[in-house]
Amino acid sequence: MMLRWSWFAVAWPLLLGAWAAGSYQVIDLGKLTYPAVADVADINNAGQVIYNDLNDGDFESGEFGVVIEPDGRRRRIDPPEGFLLTQLRSINDRGEIIANFDIPEGREDLHSSPYLIDASGHASPLPPAPRGAAVEVNRINNLGQITGRTGIRQDSQLDVFSQAFRLDTASGKYLELNVPGDRQSHGQGINNHGVVVGFANFPGGVGDFPIHAFRSDEAGNETDLGTLHGGAYSEAFAINDAGQIAAQADDGPAGRVHAVRFEPDGTITDIGVLPGFSMNPADINASGQIVGTSQNGDVEKNMPWLYDGAALHDLNDLIPPDSGWKLINAGGNNDAGQIVGNGIFHGEAHLFRLDPVSSTAIPLPAPWAAGAIALAAVAFMSTASRAYPARLFAGRPGSCRRGS
Repeated sequence: MMLRWSWFAVAWPLLLGAWAAGSYQVIDLGKLTYPAVADVADINNAGQVIYNDLNDGDFESGEFGVVIEPDGRRRRIDPPEGFLLTQLRSINDRGEIIANFDIPEGREDLHSSPYLIDASGHASPLPPAPRGAAVEVNRINNLGQITGRTGIRQDSQLDVFSQAFRLDTASGKYLELNVPGDRQSHGQGINNHGVVVGFANFPGGVGDFPIHAFRSDEAGNETDLGTLHGGAYSEAFAINDAGQIAAQADDGPAGRVHAVRFEPDGTITDIGVLPGFSMNPADINASGQIVGTSQNGDVEKNMPWLYDGAALHDLNDLIPPDSGWKLINAGGNNDAGQIVGNGIFHGEAHLFRLDPVSSTAIPLPAPWAAGAIALAAVAFMSTASRAYPARLFAGRPGSCRRGS
């Protein structure tokens, strides 16, 4: 009996961990030219994926974008005449894509030109910004609203004054967001309610140029979301329709950059860190699951991660160990739990899509649920030991599978 209880004491945490993490099937989306610069930008709820890659593996030959349809068909997006580099940034559920096309030499301020690419592949330049400012786009929502930043040269300096905006493509009107004290800001995420998140130079922060995450209201006023443990820095990257925000923040004296989730009630969930110097979130889905990458300086040592709402996981721990993959970057996720990124497959750089084995998220059970399961297991073990001869259990080791 002691042996049986010892086995259960060891196996229970393993079973619980497997249940919490779930598991994923790796779908190979094709070979990349060069992993260090390949940018897997987004996946929408229809399963369309966008990414950027280099011609011949170098910037001098130019950069192009690609749309991958759920059935595997590919559509290449090259820059318009006069441009060299394509940077696809975001795709919404209508299949509309925003992109920054860069000119070879660049200007003295922002040097990209923003375009909207419709579902048929037709690319149109976005309306001009107020005061003739340059525009850089980052994210589009399902209403066709776009966020990013505008940039104006200050006097004769080469620095730009950046201001976050929300653009309504239906009306062509820009709403420039307001930071107290007319400070700089940069819009990086937008949800289907038109709420923008990003980072701004808020007054009163720590240091000469304090950067804090912000969330906008409908009128365009930015609210400082604060930092973690009294740190000096935070930055927001994406927001879902529930108001949960994927962000990063330093942890004060220790100086490590943690992944965090700002909650709708104003609290901060410290997601934590993996080995590396910076936890960079990329996206958040409707369930509050966040994906991102822990950067290590050497791209092939990066660790892509998933926060499932309860725990932080290295994505490499959630795929079959004999898959032949080393995942190195996570670029986006959707409401079905699919994750896209890039990695090394049998020694070559490839894109991947992870499909959950289960169609729903698999959170850790609440403490009361875990206790109930444990009590049920105790009752079962006790009853089994009384009701059945020990020989019926001989030679029948228990088994478990991940992600049931």
